[in-house]
Amino acid sequence: MPDNGPIVHADHSKPYKKKNAAGKTLIFLLILAVIAGGIYLLFDNAGTTEERPIEAYESAVIQSGTMVDSAEASGTVVLPKQVSIVSRQDAYTAQLHVNEGDVISTTDILVSLSVPELEDSLASYELQLEQAEIELENTRLNYSWSYRAVELDQQRLLLKIEEAVEEVVTQQRLAELKSSRTTDLEQATDALDALYEQQEDLAFSLEELSAKQVLAEKKQEAVIRQLKMNIAQIEDDITDSSITSPIAGEILQINEDLEIEGSFIEKTDTLFVVADRTEVYVDLDIYEQYAAILQPGDHLTLTIGTGTMDARITRIGKIATLDSDGLSATVSVRVEPITETVLTPGASAIATIILSTKEDTMLLPRGSYLTTGNQKYLYVIDGNTAVRTEVTYGNIQGGEVEILSGVEPGDRIITSSYQQFINQQTITLP
Repeated sequence: MPDNGPIVHADHSKPYKKKNAAGKTLIFLLILAVIAGGIYLLFDNAGTTEERPIEAYESAVIQSGTMVDSAEASGTVVLPKQVSIVSRQDAYTAQLHVNEGDVISTTDILVSLSVPELEDSLASYELQLEQAEIELENTRLNYSWSYRAVELDQQRLLLKIEEAVEEVVTQQRLAELKSSRTTDLEQATDALDALYEQQEDLAFSLEELSAKQVLAEKKQEAVIRQLKMNIAQIEDDITDSSITSPIAGEILQINEDLEIEGSFIEKTDTLFVVADRTEVYVDLDIYEQYAAILQPGDHLTLTIGTGTMDARITRIGKIATLDSDGLSATVSVRVEPITETVLTPGASAIATIILSTKEDTMLLPRGSYLTTGNQKYLYVIDGNTAVRTEVTYGNIQGGEVEILSGVEPGDRIITSSYQQFINQQTITLP
């Protein structure tokens, strides 16, 4: 049999390992050892009571006072008596009499406007009125002469009637004496009757002239009244071109075109904005849950710009509307500033609403100690050391923090950042 080499027994064999795999395992074990050591040191330092000095710090004494729970609401300054004065016709700037910020009355002329079309129309109507009045006078004169002519005819006819009556009487006497013919009496009577008919015709003519004169005068007087109405309307329009304000107040805005003489002003252009600053309000949008606890007459604190003032609620809206986020509802609340001040309409305002007050509570001023991690402890100063003490925080309002437990009023607390000694139980103060 051929020689195939030594026989290897399975019971004495071992797994095959590469040298590289063994090196990697050793490195992994070393990393685990380093991490474990770091964790040990971290927990060991967290519980240390070793006093370590700090360089500088700020402190405050816990005070016993009143914690005010409040909320804020935004709003806008509103001047309820505010008007925009517009032009009633196309016109041109003649003269501007005021400036922005001037205080004016309802009789003050703010600007004079020139309206050429109105002036031309006024001259035309005045000429027509003069002609119409002359025509009325001419009508009256014509009818007066017609009356005079008829009256003269009546006077002449009366003389003829008198003569005719005498003739009839004479013919009757002669007939009775049989000194005349019957036909002479009949002719005299017929002549008298004819004259009476003429008298009736003249009376009718006079009545007809009177009626026609009344109608002619009424017609002409109607023309005159219409012309006078047209003139009055144009005069009003021209008067309107001397612009005044319907309310007394302060001029907040002037159309810049008015400052240039001869500028064209279109009908309905806004010329001025005038407001009465003696009445001013702030309309606030307050969350519905806060508005529900408010009543007319309640007081709020308003901050407008750099000024702070007291204000009184005058009206609370009845309808809630969704806020811009679509998740909460707000109610419109109108407040009246009590402090006398000059406010700009449209200015932003912030209102502070007092929700509740808590008496005899422990208070600290807000400080950077609140932003060091998520800790629930304070460093209480005792001599030249400070000891970390677990506490329970309450509300934070404005510049104050409520402390519910863990310390006592009068304790002095470090209020600067805890970052440099965040894991120390006790620290040494400089």
